[in-house]
Amino acid sequence: YKELNEKANSLAHYLKEEKGIKEGEFIGILVDKSFELIISIIAVLKIGCCYVPLEKTHLLERKKFVLNNSNAKLLILDEDVDIEIEKVNIYDRVEKNINNIKNNSTADSPNCVLYPSGTTGEPKGAVIIDRNIVKLVRDADYITFEETDKILQAASTSFDVSLFEIWGALLNGGSLHIIKKENLIMPQYLANYLVNSKITVLWI
Repeated sequence: YKELNEKANSLAHYLKEEKGIKEGEFIGILVDKSFELIISIIAVLKIGCCYVPLEKTHLLERKKFVLNNSNAKLLILDEDVDIEIEKVNIYDRVEKNINNIKNNSTADSPNCVLYPSGTTGEPKGAVIIDRNIVKLVRDADYITFEETDKILQAASTSFDVSLFEIWGALLNGGSLHIIKKENLIMPQYLANYLVNSKITVLWI
């Protein structure tokens, strides 16, 4: 958790001080499922901004639409993409300031904007606020999270289930396990991973 916090702090300071991102702005994230994806999400929230997850598998036009529709100011990515917006490659930064950063977020501040993938026509973004996230995974009446839990992050970050997975782990002191899509759809690999990693919580 200490290492995760420091890496997120470093990116947060970079976005605020080097890129001039202001509180309340929307930031696109186009990063494969990885530690860097989680670092990006937390960094955006640390500067009081709202993240907009994009899918690598979606058509370029859809990605452009989501960024334009959400009025995203910047796109965090892990490989170049032909979109006219200021970009930050998660791997191209020099980590500097790792101190915690203050913001003026409240329980009603936007956390993320999700665009349903099955939508026909122009998709509409659903804004999820911080209060919704906390209610979903803290003192919930449908599940009890423990610090000893190991939660598998199987869902795409553009799906609401990812909020349960990511924050169910991180807001309760558990362990978040990240598995890539190509391995997730291999039944024997998934079965072995669940057993060998002693996964205790999985939403499928």
